[in-house]
Amino acid sequence: MRSPGANPMRCATVRNFDKVKRRLFCRSYDACLDYAVSQNWPGFTCLECRYYEFLQWDRDSWLDDNRRCMAILYFISILKEYDHVKPGNLIDLLEMRSKEHQDIPIEAFV
Repeated sequence: MRSPGANPMRCATVRNFDKVKRRLFCRSYDACLDYAVSQNWPGFTCLECRYYEFLQWDRDSWLDDNRRCMAILYFISILKEYDHVKPGNLIDLLEMRSKEHQDIPIEAFV
């Protein structure tokens, strides 16, 4: 849920990352990103938002975020192995493999 006053603005897709105007360390950033995705926006900006609250994280939060980023990078590196798995089943497959620490056959999810 976006914080009261947070107002991401729709913008065109940006091809050059140094042109992106977003406040990544805002407390509402994740909710604004979710909102932009739910509205099917090609991009969004935080430039006109008057609500900005710096995201305060403790050590454990930073470590948790780091682990999630590493998981995304790992997933991207093995993505080709799973390119024939139906999209809705891919998350289930990866979660089951990580929880059970066993090699569940991919064919079960195709």
